[in-house]
Amino acid sequence: MLNVCNLSKKYFTADGQIVALDNINLQVKEGEYIAIVGNRAQAKQRSLI
Repeated sequence: MLNVCNLSKKYFTADGQIVALDNINLQVKEGEYIAIVGNRAQAKQRSLI
């Protein structure tokens, strides 16, 4: 099982702060599948790092 609690991710740029994730909670049980979708591959990869 995978549990993620209160995960936040912020990026700081010259234009200011970008909040990518804000207090995300996620539970993935054994045998379940998840997908992370969006229009930019780079943004999804950085969210996992």
